[in-house]
Amino acid sequence: EEEEDVYPTAASSSTSDAATSSPSKQQKPNLRRHCTIINNPNLVRRKADPEGKYILSTRVRVARSLDGVQFPATMSRSDRRKVERLIHDCTKNFQASNLSNGVYLPVLSMTNDQNLDLIERHILFDNPNEWTIASGLGRDWPDGRAIYANVSDIQSQTPDFMIWINEEDHLRIMTLKKGGDIQGAFTSLMNGVRELERELQLRGWHFAKDPRLGYLVSCPTNVGTTMRASVHVRLVNLGKLPGFFQLVQR
Repeated sequence: EEEEDVYPTAASSSTSDAATSSPSKQQKPNLRRHCTIINNPNLVRRKADPEGKYILSTRVRVARSLDGVQFPATMSRSDRRKVERLIHDCTKNFQASNLSNGVYLPVLSMTNDQNLDLIERHILFDNPNEWTIASGLGRDWPDGRAIYANVSDIQSQTPDFMIWINEEDHLRIMTLKKGGDIQGAFTSLMNGVRELERELQLRGWHFAKDPRLGYLVSCPTNVGTTMRASVHVRLVNLGKLPGFFQLVQR
């Protein structure tokens, strides 16, 4: 009965049998199951910007929740700490050559200057504002929040693979690469996701996933693949328009 409230039922038949039958006896629709392909051999090989004229960088990210743990808006401090310890343990055991020498840095251990530097470089998530505090996402900040980056020195090096722990979701996993190699960024991201998932499963943990809706995360607009891909582009002609820089300054 709960399932009928969430998922739409098939159109009723005009026959008297269908009209008079009880809801429990009506056949439920055969709805499609969600499918997230993380190792797709059919990726388009065409380069988005083959001459490198326009795309400055490419970022692809996914969000993940841990099955059995409340979403960050309602989770307790002890649960946040448990998630942070779990991910720290997983990252220490990464086997891939580009991930095994990374750094794990709790926000609580950062200095103010270090925290602001990582935010300005778009490596770390923002500190909470009034909206995230009101929603519960900023509760106990910065306790239980952390970042993993696949570099040995996060102050002097720029990582191309990162994991944000206990921000809006339990996990935000992302890759950032220079240029417009979208396929390469996607492949790098999914290799990292598989590496993390393997370590989690070895410890008896799994990502939260619904067979019809896909991966479950805090924001309904992200449910499903939870993926977002974006590029930073150079718009040369836009900057030549009269009054453009004055518009930016305003």
